[in-house]
Amino acid sequence: MSEARRSARLLRFVPFVVVAGLLLVAVARLPPGEPRYGGKPLQYWLVRSRNERLPAAEQAKTRAAVICIGTNKLALLLQWFREEEPPYSDPAYRKVINGLLSRQRFIRFRLEATYRPSRPSLAFWVFNEYSEVAETAIPQFITMLADKDDHTKEKSCMVLGNIGKPAIPALLAALSHTNDIARALATYALGENGTNAALACSNLEAMLNDKAICVRLNAAVALGKLGEKPEIFVPVILRCTHEGDQDTRWFALDSLGKFKDRAQSAVPDLTNSLAVVTNLIDRSSLLNALREIDPKQAARFDPFRSVGPSASPPEESPDPH
Repeated sequence: MSEARRSARLLRFVPFVVVAGLLLVAVARLPPGEPRYGGKPLQYWLVRSRNERLPAAEQAKTRAAVICIGTNKLALLLQWFREEEPPYSDPAYRKVINGLLSRQRFIRFRLEATYRPSRPSLAFWVFNEYSEVAETAIPQFITMLADKDDHTKEKSCMVLGNIGKPAIPALLAALSHTNDIARALATYALGENGTNAALACSNLEAMLNDKAICVRLNAAVALGKLGEKPEIFVPVILRCTHEGDQDTRWFALDSLGKFKDRAQSAVPDLTNSLAVVTNLIDRSSLLNALREIDPKQAARFDPFRSVGPSASPPEESPDPH
């Protein structure tokens, strides 16, 4: 065979080699698949963990599986945790089949959408419900409190609030963070840790004088959750309702209402504000808080709403003046 013919024959395989090379590069760049345990993917074990009918031994096995995956694939889950939640879209096959079915009148059946947790959702699920995994990444979650992405900050705060005692030292250290939002989220997370954070009350009291209103408000709410006396946290929350913007007022009043009888000292301030407020959103927030704390006082400003189980609206509308 001549050299020219041999070269021509070899050239025929060049496109196949190029395509194969491109496919290998594409496969190499694919994101890592869902981690597995015992041949089953993470989603399988997480869904199984919610099955209350499982025998105790199977529940223990399921929990062990998630913890094993989480601790061995920590870096991957942290990467997923920070990813943006992808927009939902129907798979192409479902769109095609439903499109064909919609063009005829005899078969009313349609392929229904099936929920499949995204990678960020799976990672949050593991960290938020399995403190054994989350506590191995406490430094990373503390760093995320100052992340540029608001959703990442909020999720990391929730995780830190569920870890418990192991997270307390790191959260206390975060109270001195230069970022206002990071300090505020650290105070909130301490309040979520319940009795585990009771020893942090003195640190939180110091935050009541912070330069940032979001820090002062979250510190006051955290102190209320940790059982501090109302005279310590109620006045701070009330000041925040007067000094903050509308979102701050809503959060402050919503938090105040959740303390119910413990926030009784706030009633005069709330009723005075209701007497002069003109903004409908602020009025609704004030009234909702007052209903939780003192329903009888709230009825003065909302006569059509029942105060008790046997109460009924008046027959005639009262004079608004």
